[in-house]
Amino acid sequence: GNYGAGIGGGNYGVPKNVIIESSVLVLATGGTDSAGIGGGANANSGSILIQGKSHVEAIGGFNGG
Repeated sequence: GNYGAGIGGGNYGVPKNVIIESSVLVLATGGTDSAGIGGGANANSGSILIQGKSHVEAIGGFNGG
């Protein structure tokens, strides 16, 4: 997608910590302005911890969906 879409994506590239363990499927489909897991335009730094999930999915929209 556009502007850093995806897991941990950010429009201004702010560092983020993303930890995913024991996952079968992790899917992030980006849209515009850093959509996806942890995404967001002008996103601040943050941590994302996903454990023991069999399905994690984030489909982005507009402006940090």
